[in-house]
Amino acid sequence: MIAWGMDDLEAAFPIIAHESTGADCCGCIIVKVAGKDAELRCNECGAVVGVVQVGILRDLVSLIPDVPER
Repeated sequence: MIAWGMDDLEAAFPIIAHESTGADCCGCIIVKVAGKDAELRCNECGAVVGVVQVGILRDLVSLIPDVPER
């Protein structure tokens, strides 16, 4: 099992456009960890699009394959 720090989780989260949720916004969804919860929040308008337990989000992010550098 990988030992993840909170900064690692925030850095490993993929870039997701806020407009993909149907919002009229040019921002991206980022992770903000607060205790045992991770808020999925827009970096432009500040809207919260979801809250997930840190452990669950960590497990989901760990499933994303590494993309080789070009």
